[in-house]
Amino acid sequence: MTLRFNYARFAFLLSCGLISAACASSTPAPVEPPPPLLPEPEAGTMAPSSASVGEAIEYIKAEKYQKAQAILMREVALAPEDPQVAYYLGVAKEKLGDPTSAMKYYRKAIELQPKLIEASANLSSLARDKGEFTEALAVVDAALELVPRDPSLLTTRAYALDEMRSAEAIVAFEAALKASSQDMELRFYYAQALYLAERPEEAKAELAKVSTDEEQVPLTNIVALYSRLGDFAGCIRVLDASIQTTPGVEAFIHRAECKRASKDEAGAAADFRAAVAADPNSPAAHFYLARYLAQTDQGQEATAELQKAVEVGPDTPSGKAAARTLQKMAQREAQ
Repeated sequence: MTLRFNYARFAFLLSCGLISAACASSTPAPVEPPPPLLPEPEAGTMAPSSASVGEAIEYIKAEKYQKAQAILMREVALAPEDPQVAYYLGVAKEKLGDPTSAMKYYRKAIELQPKLIEASANLSSLARDKGEFTEALAVVDAALELVPRDPSLLTTRAYALDEMRSAEAIVAFEAALKASSQDMELRFYYAQALYLAERPEEAKAELAKVSTDEEQVPLTNIVALYSRLGDFAGCIRVLDASIQTTPGVEAFIHRAECKRASKDEAGAAADFRAAVAADPNSPAAHFYLARYLAQTDQGQEATAELQKAVEVGPDTPSGKAAARTLQKMAQREAQ
Protein backbone atom coordinates (compact mmCIF):
# COMPACT_ATOMS: atom_id res chain seq x y z
CA MET A 1 0.00 0.00 0.00
CA THR A 2 1.48 3.29 -1.05
CA LEU A 3 0.24 6.26 0.95
CA ARG A 4 0.00 9.14 -1.48
CA PHE A 5 0.64 12.75 -0.66
CA ASN A 6 -1.39 15.80 -1.75
CA TYR A 7 0.75 18.01 -3.95
CA ALA A 8 4.17 17.40 -2.54
CA ARG A 9 4.12 14.86 0.27
CA PHE A 10 6.05 11.80 -0.83
CA ALA A 11 4.78 8.92 1.24
CA PHE A 12 6.74 6.01 2.60
CA LEU A 13 6.08 2.53 1.26
CA LEU A 14 4.70 -0.16 3.51
CA SER A 15 3.86 -3.23 1.46
CA CYS A 16 3.22 -6.77 2.73
CA GLY A 17 5.02 -6.01 5.97
CA LEU A 18 8.16 -4.83 4.15
CA ILE A 19 9.83 -1.44 4.09
CA SER A 20 10.96 0.13 0.82
CA ALA A 21 14.34 -0.81 -0.53
CA ALA A 22 15.98 2.33 0.78
CA CYS A 23 15.45 1.04 4.30
CA ALA A 24 17.15 -2.30 3.68
CA SER A 25 19.28 -3.81 6.44
CA SER A 26 22.67 -5.40 6.46
CA THR A 27 23.31 -8.56 8.48
CA PRO A 28 23.91 -7.66 12.14
CA ALA A 29 26.89 -8.85 14.12
CA PRO A 30 26.12 -11.83 16.37
CA VAL A 31 26.73 -10.08 19.70
CA GLU A 32 25.16 -6.79 20.79
CA PRO A 33 24.80 -5.44 17.20
CA PRO A 34 24.48 -1.73 16.51
CA PRO A 35 21.30 -0.46 14.86
CA PRO A 36 21.09 -1.80 11.27
CA LEU A 37 22.66 0.28 8.52
CA LEU A 38 20.91 0.82 5.23
CA PRO A 39 22.64 -0.26 2.02
CA GLU A 40 21.99 1.10 -1.48
CA PRO A 41 18.32 1.18 -2.58
CA GLU A 42 18.72 -1.68 -5.07
CA ALA A 43 20.04 -4.03 -2.39
CA GLY A 44 16.61 -5.34 -1.39
CA THR A 45 14.17 -5.08 1.46
CA MET A 46 14.47 -5.59 5.17
CA ALA A 47 12.57 -6.70 8.19
CA PRO A 48 11.80 -4.23 11.00
CA SER A 49 14.76 -3.61 13.31
CA SER A 50 12.85 -5.07 16.27
CA ALA A 51 9.56 -6.73 17.11
CA SER A 52 8.32 -3.47 18.62
CA VAL A 53 9.10 -1.52 15.45
CA GLY A 54 7.30 -4.20 13.45
CA GLU A 55 4.25 -3.80 15.69
CA ALA A 56 4.37 -0.02 15.26
CA ILE A 57 4.58 -0.40 11.48
CA GLU A 58 1.44 -2.55 11.51
CA TYR A 59 -0.37 0.12 13.52
CA ILE A 60 0.76 2.78 11.03
CA LYS A 61 -0.54 0.68 8.14
CA ALA A 62 -3.84 0.38 10.02
CA GLU A 63 -3.85 4.18 10.59
CA LYS A 64 -3.73 3.66 14.36
CA TYR A 65 -1.15 6.35 14.86
CA GLN A 66 -1.63 6.90 18.60
CA LYS A 67 -0.82 3.25 19.28
CA ALA A 68 2.20 3.39 16.99
CA GLN A 69 3.40 6.54 18.73
CA ALA A 70 3.07 4.96 22.20
CA ILE A 71 5.21 1.99 21.17
CA LEU A 72 7.83 4.13 19.44
CA MET A 73 8.11 6.61 22.30
CA ARG A 74 9.09 3.69 24.53
CA GLU A 75 11.49 2.37 21.90
CA VAL A 76 13.22 5.70 21.36
CA ALA A 77 14.32 5.60 25.01
CA LEU A 78 15.44 1.97 24.77
CA ALA A 79 17.10 2.20 21.34
CA PRO A 80 18.03 5.86 20.77
CA GLU A 81 20.49 4.93 17.99
CA ASP A 82 17.98 2.99 15.87
CA PRO A 83 17.12 5.06 12.74
CA GLN A 84 13.96 3.04 12.13
CA VAL A 85 12.55 4.04 15.49
CA ALA A 86 13.23 7.71 14.83
CA TYR A 87 11.85 7.53 11.30
CA TYR A 88 8.59 5.78 12.15
CA LEU A 89 8.08 7.99 15.18
CA GLY A 90 8.37 10.92 12.75
CA VAL A 91 5.73 9.29 10.54
CA ALA A 92 3.38 8.79 13.50
CA LYS A 93 3.91 12.37 14.71
CA GLU A 94 3.25 13.73 11.22
CA LYS A 95 0.06 11.70 10.85
CA LEU A 96 -1.09 12.94 14.25
CA GLY A 97 -0.76 16.55 13.12
CA ASP A 98 2.48 17.43 14.92
CA PRO A 99 4.85 18.47 12.10
CA THR A 100 7.37 20.13 14.44
CA SER A 101 7.96 16.89 16.36
CA ALA A 102 7.88 14.89 13.13
CA MET A 103 10.68 17.06 11.72
CA LYS A 104 12.71 16.54 14.89
CA TYR A 105 12.55 12.75 14.52
CA TYR A 106 13.14 12.80 10.77
CA ARG A 107 16.29 14.85 11.41
CA LYS A 108 17.37 12.28 14.02
CA ALA A 109 16.75 9.41 11.59
CA ILE A 110 18.85 11.12 8.92
CA GLU A 111 21.62 11.83 11.42
CA LEU A 112 21.68 8.14 12.34
CA GLN A 113 21.36 6.90 8.77
CA PRO A 114 21.76 9.42 5.91
CA LYS A 115 20.65 6.85 3.34
CA LEU A 116 17.18 6.61 4.86
CA ILE A 117 15.77 8.58 1.96
CA GLU A 118 12.13 8.46 3.08
CA ALA A 119 13.11 10.52 6.12
CA SER A 120 14.83 13.07 3.88
CA ALA A 121 11.87 13.29 1.50
CA ASN A 122 9.39 13.70 4.35
CA LEU A 123 11.52 16.24 6.21
CA SER A 124 12.03 18.28 3.05
CA SER A 125 8.29 18.27 2.33
CA LEU A 126 7.41 19.39 5.86
CA ALA A 127 10.02 22.14 5.75
CA ARG A 128 8.56 23.33 2.47
CA ASP A 129 5.05 23.31 3.94
CA LYS A 130 6.33 25.67 6.64
CA GLY A 131 7.99 27.93 4.07
CA GLU A 132 11.45 26.89 5.25
CA PHE A 133 12.82 26.47 1.74
CA THR A 134 16.50 26.66 2.66
CA GLU A 135 16.22 23.54 4.81
CA ALA A 136 13.87 21.85 2.33
CA LEU A 137 16.44 22.10 -0.45
CA ALA A 138 19.47 21.40 1.74
CA VAL A 139 17.96 18.16 3.05
CA VAL A 140 16.95 16.82 -0.34
CA ASP A 141 20.19 17.89 -2.05
CA ALA A 142 22.25 16.11 0.61
CA ALA A 143 20.22 12.93 0.12
CA LEU A 144 20.54 13.15 -3.67
CA GLU A 145 24.31 13.12 -3.32
CA LEU A 146 23.91 9.62 -1.88
CA VAL A 147 21.08 8.43 -4.13
CA PRO A 148 21.15 10.67 -7.24
CA ARG A 149 18.29 9.07 -9.16
CA ASP A 150 15.80 8.42 -6.37
CA PRO A 151 12.29 9.32 -7.64
CA SER A 152 10.95 10.55 -4.31
CA LEU A 153 13.86 12.90 -3.72
CA LEU A 154 13.80 14.27 -7.28
CA THR A 155 10.07 14.88 -6.98
CA THR A 156 10.38 16.57 -3.60
CA ARG A 157 13.12 18.84 -4.97
CA ALA A 158 11.02 19.81 -7.99
CA TYR A 159 8.05 20.77 -5.82
CA ALA A 160 10.23 22.83 -3.49
CA LEU A 161 11.76 24.79 -6.36
CA ASP A 162 8.34 25.22 -7.93
CA GLU A 163 6.88 26.72 -4.75
CA MET A 164 9.87 29.06 -4.60
CA ARG A 165 9.09 30.08 -8.21
CA SER A 166 12.70 29.27 -9.01
CA ALA A 167 13.91 29.25 -12.60
CA GLU A 168 15.43 25.84 -11.78
CA ALA A 169 12.01 24.28 -11.22
CA ILE A 170 11.41 23.27 -14.84
CA VAL A 171 14.75 21.44 -15.09
CA ALA A 172 14.01 19.78 -11.74
CA PHE A 173 10.59 18.63 -12.98
CA GLU A 174 12.19 17.17 -16.10
CA ALA A 175 14.69 15.22 -14.00
CA ALA A 176 11.93 13.96 -11.71
CA LEU A 177 9.75 12.86 -14.64
CA LYS A 178 12.61 10.80 -16.06
CA ALA A 179 12.42 8.77 -12.86
CA SER A 180 8.62 8.92 -12.42
CA SER A 181 7.09 9.23 -15.88
CA GLN A 182 3.73 7.80 -14.76
CA ASP A 183 3.26 10.24 -11.88
CA MET A 184 0.34 12.30 -13.20
CA GLU A 185 0.39 14.77 -10.34
CA LEU A 186 4.04 15.51 -11.03
CA ARG A 187 3.34 15.94 -14.75
CA PHE A 188 0.42 18.27 -14.05
CA TYR A 189 2.57 20.58 -11.94
CA TYR A 190 5.28 20.47 -14.61
CA ALA A 191 2.68 21.66 -17.12
CA GLN A 192 1.65 24.41 -14.72
CA ALA A 193 5.29 25.46 -14.27
CA LEU A 194 5.65 25.70 -18.05
CA TYR A 195 2.54 27.86 -18.20
CA LEU A 196 3.90 30.18 -15.51
CA ALA A 197 7.18 30.37 -17.44
CA GLU A 198 5.19 31.58 -20.47
CA ARG A 199 5.83 28.43 -22.49
CA PRO A 200 2.19 27.69 -23.37
CA GLU A 201 2.66 25.23 -26.23
CA GLU A 202 4.91 23.02 -24.13
CA ALA A 203 2.44 23.32 -21.24
CA LYS A 204 -0.41 22.17 -23.50
CA ALA A 205 1.63 19.21 -24.70
CA GLU A 206 2.38 18.07 -21.14
CA LEU A 207 -1.17 18.68 -19.93
CA ALA A 208 -2.48 16.48 -22.75
CA LYS A 209 -0.52 13.59 -21.20
CA VAL A 210 -2.18 13.95 -17.79
CA SER A 211 -4.74 11.30 -16.91
CA THR A 212 -8.13 12.47 -15.64
CA ASP A 213 -8.02 9.93 -12.81
CA GLU A 214 -9.44 11.97 -9.90
CA GLU A 215 -7.26 10.10 -7.41
CA GLN A 216 -4.16 11.60 -9.02
CA VAL A 217 -5.20 15.07 -10.21
CA PRO A 218 -8.66 16.60 -9.61
CA LEU A 219 -10.53 17.19 -12.85
CA THR A 220 -11.24 20.77 -11.73
CA ASN A 221 -7.49 21.52 -11.66
CA ILE A 222 -6.96 20.12 -15.15
CA VAL A 223 -9.88 22.10 -16.55
CA ALA A 224 -8.68 25.29 -14.85
CA LEU A 225 -5.22 25.00 -16.42
CA TYR A 226 -6.68 24.32 -19.86
CA SER A 227 -8.79 27.46 -19.40
CA ARG A 228 -5.80 29.57 -18.35
CA LEU A 229 -3.98 28.35 -21.43
CA GLY A 230 -6.96 29.30 -23.60
CA ASP A 231 -7.06 25.73 -24.88
CA PHE A 232 -10.81 25.22 -24.81
CA ALA A 233 -10.69 22.46 -27.40
CA GLY A 234 -8.36 20.53 -25.07
CA CYS A 235 -10.67 21.28 -22.15
CA ILE A 236 -13.66 19.89 -24.06
CA ARG A 237 -11.70 16.83 -25.19
CA VAL A 238 -10.74 15.94 -21.61
CA LEU A 239 -14.29 16.46 -20.39
CA ASP A 240 -15.73 14.38 -23.25
CA ALA A 241 -13.62 11.47 -22.03
CA SER A 242 -14.62 12.05 -18.41
CA ILE A 243 -18.33 12.27 -19.22
CA GLN A 244 -18.15 9.04 -21.20
CA THR A 245 -17.14 7.18 -18.06
CA THR A 246 -18.67 9.39 -15.33
CA PRO A 247 -21.42 11.71 -16.60
CA GLY A 248 -21.67 13.85 -13.47
CA VAL A 249 -22.88 17.37 -12.74
CA GLU A 250 -19.44 18.92 -12.35
CA ALA A 251 -18.15 17.59 -15.67
CA PHE A 252 -21.21 18.86 -17.56
CA ILE A 253 -20.92 22.31 -15.97
CA HIS A 254 -17.19 22.54 -16.76
CA ARG A 255 -17.78 21.45 -20.35
CA ALA A 256 -20.58 23.97 -20.73
CA GLU A 257 -18.27 26.76 -19.60
CA CYS A 258 -15.55 25.64 -22.03
CA LYS A 259 -18.09 25.47 -24.86
CA ARG A 260 -19.26 29.00 -24.08
CA ALA A 261 -15.66 30.20 -24.19
CA SER A 262 -15.27 28.57 -27.61
CA LYS A 263 -18.50 30.29 -28.83
CA ASP A 264 -20.60 27.11 -28.89
CA GLU A 265 -23.73 28.54 -27.26
CA ALA A 266 -25.99 25.66 -28.30
CA GLY A 267 -23.56 23.10 -26.89
CA ALA A 268 -23.23 25.09 -23.66
CA ALA A 269 -27.00 25.31 -23.20
CA ALA A 270 -27.32 21.56 -23.76
CA ASP A 271 -24.64 20.80 -21.18
CA PHE A 272 -26.10 23.10 -18.53
CA ARG A 273 -29.42 21.29 -18.97
CA ALA A 274 -27.64 17.93 -18.98
CA ALA A 275 -26.17 18.79 -15.57
CA VAL A 276 -29.68 19.26 -14.18
CA ALA A 277 -30.83 16.03 -15.82
CA ALA A 278 -27.86 14.17 -14.34
CA ASP A 279 -28.93 15.19 -10.82
CA PRO A 280 -32.19 17.15 -10.43
CA ASN A 281 -31.37 17.60 -6.73
CA SER A 282 -28.05 19.35 -7.37
CA PRO A 283 -28.24 23.02 -6.34
CA ALA A 284 -25.09 23.71 -8.36
CA ALA A 285 -26.68 22.37 -11.54
CA HIS A 286 -29.73 24.60 -11.10
CA PHE A 287 -27.64 27.64 -10.15
CA TYR A 288 -25.30 27.42 -13.15
CA LEU A 289 -28.21 26.84 -15.52
CA ALA A 290 -29.93 29.89 -13.99
CA ARG A 291 -26.84 32.01 -14.47
CA TYR A 292 -26.60 30.95 -18.11
CA LEU A 293 -30.29 31.67 -18.69
CA ALA A 294 -29.97 35.12 -17.12
CA GLN A 295 -26.93 35.93 -19.27
CA THR A 296 -28.85 34.93 -22.40
CA ASP A 297 -31.96 37.01 -21.55
CA GLN A 298 -34.14 34.14 -20.40
CA GLY A 299 -35.04 35.78 -17.12
CA GLN A 300 -38.28 34.02 -16.26
CA GLU A 301 -36.79 30.53 -16.52
CA ALA A 302 -33.63 31.77 -14.75
CA THR A 303 -35.73 32.83 -11.77
CA ALA A 304 -37.40 29.42 -11.64
CA GLU A 305 -34.00 27.70 -11.65
CA LEU A 306 -32.71 29.97 -8.86
CA GLN A 307 -35.75 29.08 -6.78
CA LYS A 308 -35.12 25.41 -7.45
CA ALA A 309 -31.49 25.76 -6.32
CA VAL A 310 -32.69 27.24 -3.01
CA GLU A 311 -35.33 24.54 -2.65
CA VAL A 312 -32.99 21.55 -3.10
CA GLY A 313 -29.97 22.99 -1.25
CA PRO A 314 -30.74 25.97 0.99
CA ASP A 315 -27.60 25.49 3.10
CA THR A 316 -25.19 24.77 0.24
CA PRO A 317 -22.92 27.39 -1.38
CA SER A 318 -24.97 27.29 -4.59
CA GLY A 319 -28.26 27.46 -2.70
CA LYS A 320 -27.07 30.43 -0.67
CA ALA A 321 -25.78 32.19 -3.80
CA ALA A 322 -29.13 31.61 -5.47
CA ALA A 323 -30.96 33.04 -2.45
CA ARG A 324 -28.79 36.16 -2.48
CA THR A 325 -29.42 36.61 -6.19
CA LEU A 326 -33.17 36.31 -5.73
CA GLN A 327 -33.03 38.83 -2.89
CA LYS A 328 -31.15 41.34 -5.06
CA MET A 329 -33.64 40.81 -7.88
CA ALA A 330 -36.53 41.50 -5.49
CA GLN A 331 -34.83 44.66 -4.20
CA ARG A 332 -34.33 45.95 -7.75
CA GLU A 333 -37.97 45.30 -8.61
CA ALA A 334 -39.09 47.12 -5.46
CA GLN A 335 -37.15 50.27 -6.36
